[in-house]
Amino acid sequence: MLQDLTVGLINEYKPIMRGWGWHEKFTWHKFLQQEIMGAEAIIGKHLPNEDAVLVRKVVKDQPRERLYFLHGDCGVHNFLFQDGQLCGVIDPLHLFGPPMYDLIFAFCSSPDSLDEKTLQDALLFFNGEIPGELYGSVLIGLYIRIARCLLHHPEDLAAYLEAWTYWKALYYSLNLQLKCNGN
Repeated sequence: MLQDLTVGLINEYKPIMRGWGWHEKFTWHKFLQQEIMGAEAIIGKHLPNEDAVLVRKVVKDQPRERLYFLHGDCGVHNFLFQDGQLCGVIDPLHLFGPPMYDLIFAFCSSPDSLDEKTLQDALLFFNGEIPGELYGSVLIGLYIRIARCLLHHPEDLAAYLEAWTYWKALYYSLNLQLKCNGN
């Protein structure tokens, strides 16, 4: 499903052209900061405060990227299937951001298979830029998804918290490895 979504939708995104006016005041960081603040208010005590601090830091450290027209809500709840094949994605939010956001959002939209192999398999088909802080980007997506889970699918919370612990460990492990290598 992630492969079909990547090839059939995300790889087809077009960058925003300069001079369109209103979007020039938009920043991806502001959008992410607003999303995280909203998620933090919902998550409350379900995660320790140090996790909110971590996600705010990850957002702050996100590289500046070229903006594209995105679907903005690539969750499995918006996928249409026919004969077992993905045939459409409905309810766009018309967001501007990096294409990786929609891929990570889709990846995080179900508590099933939230592991590194699943994401790496999808990335094999992704034509866009893969951020150097891929694990940090996943943490952002998961944090936002945990908040939405609490609102719409609280029965999935345990699986999302397990995925959160898994990806947080990957994130810290990679950063420790980079520090040891002098990067």
